[in-house]
Amino acid sequence: MALQEKNTILLIEKSNNLRTVLRDYFELLKYQVKDCADIATAIRALKKDFYDITILDVGDDMEEGIKMMQAIFKLDPDMPIIIMSDNSDKLVKIQAFKEGCEDFLTKPFSIEELSLRVNVVLKRLHKLQAPHATKTREDIVLEFGLFTFNFSTAQLSCFNYSHTLTRKECDLLYLLVKNVNTIIPRETILREVWGEGRQEAGRSMDVYITKLRKYLNYQFFADKAKTGQLTKRKLTQMPKVQLVNIHGTGFMLKVED
Repeated sequence: MALQEKNTILLIEKSNNLRTVLRDYFELLKYQVKDCADIATAIRALKKDFYDITILDVGDDMEEGIKMMQAIFKLDPDMPIIIMSDNSDKLVKIQAFKEGCEDFLTKPFSIEELSLRVNVVLKRLHKLQAPHATKTREDIVLEFGLFTFNFSTAQLSCFNYSHTLTRKECDLLYLLVKNVNTIIPRETILREVWGEGRQEAGRSMDVYITKLRKYLNYQFFADKAKTGQLTKRKLTQMPKVQLVNIHGTGFMLKVED
């Protein structure tokens, strides 16, 4: 996943006509748009690439819309979602915001209004001018254990296999690797990765820690690379890399020499 110069939108809209109109409009505004007709297609896209924001049409079925939001948050807990809906009921809007949407538009609305709301959300989340990897880190490649971490391409590599990380996974791993064998307090991680005023993001942080712990297991890469010659015994003899939870304090990336 290369460094992106455009902000990216994941658009989920059942109507072919509206989906085409929205995609073309945002592309004219220099956004990169992945348009999907259903949640299944959107989930496959999310597993493959990073997106700055999701525009989700839930029609009149908010219950189904909530399920779609939950599926998106499972892959990217910090994904900002703008809901489009045929339902103008106040309780439906409240429910959507409680479930985590960033904004809610009731049809009919102008495309210009939607684009302005997208712009506002991205500015508020400090993403409009700083997509995925900041340019100051473009050429950073870090090595630890048997892993190679290329921040600019969001690639974590081992045994000739590369796994693409999400934005948050990249930022979190960068902080851990730069402070290898050092305890990093939870508050520091939240501040550095999630930003000021995001202390409530502790649950999200735990989700990402779990993901990284999975990737930092040599067996994960051995299985992906299909290196049948690497037995479990051989894997245990390699330099150990562990993401350790220091109870009540924070986390530490322990790496053997």
